[in-house]
Amino acid sequence: MYEKLTRKNGAYSLPFLIELSDSTDSTVLRFVDNISDITYEGKEYKASAIEYTPNDTELGFSGGGTLEVAHTGEMIIDLIETQREIKLSVIGVLFENGTVFPIKSFNHRYCKATPNGQTVTFDFYKDDRLEMTFPAITWNTYNNKGNA
Repeated sequence: MYEKLTRKNGAYSLPFLIELSDSTDSTVLRFVDNISDITYEGKEYKASAIEYTPNDTELGFSGGGTLEVAHTGEMIIDLIETQREIKLSVIGVLFENGTVFPIKSFNHRYCKATPNGQTVTFDFYKDDRLEMTFPAITWNTYNNKGNA
């Protein structure tokens, strides 16, 4: 619904609630583009200056996106330095009256992170499942006995 609103009425600038996590979800960092922290569904989202720009989708798959987060302590640097895969989940947008509209369509994995002294910029790659190479052999009961 949110995507339909932005296509129909122009681009809106609403604060996003985001989660950055490692591949096992053992470390999860939550941020909101707001001046004060908020709690949504029992989870605390830390106020920070963030800018998220999703790329256009390609055949229904994520087209990637860019996330810029103001440097908010060493936890985000630790996440970058210790993990090979960082996941971004956009949880929702915050309306002026304090309600959150959930969003489920923006989830990304695999990125290039560029920290500087004040911000960290994540460039998330597009979903590459459309570019996968499939094997020439089609497995069946004849050439893969006991498994097909």
